[in-house]
Amino acid sequence: MKTTYEKIRPFLQTGDSVFFRGKGFVSDFIAFFCKWSHYGKIIRRGDRVLLLEATTLVYGKHNDNPTPYSSRFKGVRLLPFSKVLKEYNGRIGIRRLSMIRTGYYDTLAEDFIKREIGKPYERHAIELVSCQIDNVDWYKKIDNADRFCLELGAAFDMNWKILSSYTPANEYSFADYLEGGYVDEHLMFNFGNDVKYLPMEMIK
Repeated sequence: MKTTYEKIRPFLQTGDSVFFRGKGFVSDFIAFFCKWSHYGKIIRRGDRVLLLEATTLVYGKHNDNPTPYSSRFKGVRLLPFSKVLKEYNGRIGIRRLSMIRTGYYDTLAEDFIKREIGKPYERHAIELVSCQIDNVDWYKKIDNADRFCLELGAAFDMNWKILSSYTPANEYSFADYLEGGYVDEHLMFNFGNDVKYLPMEMIK
């Protein structure tokens, strides 16, 4: 489904999933295993719409000492989503999370951000690849010291208790978060229609 950011913005809520497909070599390599190359979570604070992500992609003015709230920071950072939309060279899609959100979930989200913000990007390249390939679980282990994009997103959903922590966050792939994937099946089995990701809406 095609839409615009202006139309969808009033409905974006904390926990919504954002999918990215870049145009560089690294993006092409990651997307070889799936059509997407990056993933983030919407964080809503009043009228502000932010993106929580783990990435090495930097843009904007050079800064020798970037903070996790700067587009020059490599790792877990929090940026205005409008800035990301403006700077990102590629396609962007959103799967909104349909569920009743209370202040309890806002508190969980903010606590999660405090724990995760500023963590370095995943240092083991094989872990980035192995999450997209089946039958390589021999390498995967729980490691919360650094994060890659899907690992951060899955950890967020586990923090909200909509995903089980039985499967480590670093084992989730793009396919798991796409329509009809493992996450959809898990939510339907455990919550029915009370908690579910809506179909993809393309905004760029």
